[in-house]
Amino acid sequence: MTLAALLVLAGCAVPGGGGSQGPSAGGLSGSPTASPTGTTQPATTQPTTQPTALSPTTVPATTDPALDAYSGPRPMPASDGRPRYVLAVSPASNTVTVGPRELLAVRSLEAIRPRWTETARPGSWRGLAQWRAHSDPVPATVTSRGEAVVVELDEAAHGIAPGQAVVYYEGERVVGSATISATAA
Repeated sequence: MTLAALLVLAGCAVPGGGGSQGPSAGGLSGSPTASPTGTTQPATTQPTTQPTALSPTTVPATTDPALDAYSGPRPMPASDGRPRYVLAVSPASNTVTVGPRELLAVRSLEAIRPRWTETARPGSWRGLAQWRAHSDPVPATVTSRGEAVVVELDEAAHGIAPGQAVVYYEGERVVGSATISATAA
């Protein structure tokens, strides 16, 4: 399944794909679809429970191999009508978890394989952290734990995900970097 299909499934805005709600092309509407065996699958059905404004929703990520498009039940929009964002993708359970932007907020992150510009800085120290090349570094407490680093942000931030790099600074001087392995609210 393509990322665009997952985002449409989740009711998220797709770049270049129109609005944040409603069906999209590629077999994602409520119309019947053909299966690989040539039989027609019934139109998708709506769940009987409506998600609340701040609760995440787990959606089965099944696909029709012939169409490479979502063919499972499409979740109903949340009662507040706000867009939903992908919070987690679990290939093991074949699910996508979606929820409101507020649930993407990160206050703490763990990073592995730290690299230091000089010697490793043991313990905790105050500095700045940056995880996007064109974003401003933000105030944080950095704690070195051997082969891991924990970064506690002063304020919640968005757009932080495992696999990204985090760079830590003392003033304008780069102290080191590491690969983000986990995030927490």
